[in-house]
Amino acid sequence: MLSGTAELIVADPRLEAGTVVASAVLKTPASGEVQLWFRVPERYREAVVTSADPFVLVSLHRVMAEAETGGLRRLRVRGSVSPSLVRNLETWQSIWERWNLRPRPEGMRYRPLDIDADELAERWPRVDPSVAVAAFSGGIDSSFTVYRHVTGAARPPRDVRAGVMIHGLDIRLSDQEAFDRAAARGRRLLDTVGVELIEVATNVRDGCVAYEDSYGLFVGGAMTLLSADYGSGLIASGMPYEEVILVHGSTPMTDWLMGSSAFEIVHDGAASDRTDKIAALAPWAEALELSRFCWEGEDLATNCGHCRKCVTTLLMFRLARVEPRCFDNPATDNDVRHVIETMRLEGTGAFYPKQILARADRDGVHEEWVGWLRARLADHARAVTP
Repeated sequence: MLSGTAELIVADPRLEAGTVVASAVLKTPASGEVQLWFRVPERYREAVVTSADPFVLVSLHRVMAEAETGGLRRLRVRGSVSPSLVRNLETWQSIWERWNLRPRPEGMRYRPLDIDADELAERWPRVDPSVAVAAFSGGIDSSFTVYRHVTGAARPPRDVRAGVMIHGLDIRLSDQEAFDRAAARGRRLLDTVGVELIEVATNVRDGCVAYEDSYGLFVGGAMTLLSADYGSGLIASGMPYEEVILVHGSTPMTDWLMGSSAFEIVHDGAASDRTDKIAALAPWAEALELSRFCWEGEDLATNCGHCRKCVTTLLMFRLARVEPRCFDNPATDNDVRHVIETMRLEGTGAFYPKQILARADRDGVHEEWVGWLRARLADHARAVTP
């Protein structure tokens, strides 16, 4: 390996214990060898691509961070890469380079580098772009993305045939039992609208440089892995257009640049905020019962009802005037007040509380919790004002 060069060595997919394993080795001067892999059930073997595209995506922030700190200048791919993806990633990298100029307390910095490969070859589309797979965590955003397409509410709607639930991201690989139950819950939900659930396991989060920066690459990589059977992949928006968080792993500005001429990546649903999404999901009774969005509770296969994520989602249900049935232990008013009064608002922590308060004011909601939230945000604003 030449000085200033990282190598990505991509192996042919192999069958192993009823699964298809796609793997690669990333070698860099600073980190040595890093093993990267995806695993999917064997019945999806025809959907798995043999190109290096998925591994280029999941490696990109690692090598860009080392380009900033260790002088890397090139990523050499030992395999075949789509030249359209390489072109898109040149723009994607330039965006992250400009984002270095934004103040980021303790944030990572990234420097662009050249990507070349043993072979640059387009994977010409085998499937029409309207045939889609969606990243599916089981939460409000991804449920909304699936529902608006299968019901024809999206314009134009895509033919969403599968949702990909990824083990190793929000639920760690070490917690197989929780992931199995979360996947069973997600499968029950998608079955009601005729969409298949595909389970993908991966270790790409292990040792990543900054998860909030990189998770979009990981999701895009997992969908790209299966792109022999789909023409596009949908990543559900987390924020509406007017409140997009820049310097973030998934944005309308950057997600589409993870795609290629053979497989589009689409940032979906940013024309709606999360309260709008809950209101739109109201006719889907199973979504009100089975949506799973908790990532702070002890059991990540359920919604604990008492953590910050659960409470803020509950407040959005109240704003949408929709009765949730997805909490195992619904929060009391005292629980809501405690979460509001103790929530951390540094960095991006104030985005959803501000969004909820603005929506309450816009809709003329004057419940007691609105006052608690207003006071908490005002206290924080005074504390950070010089």
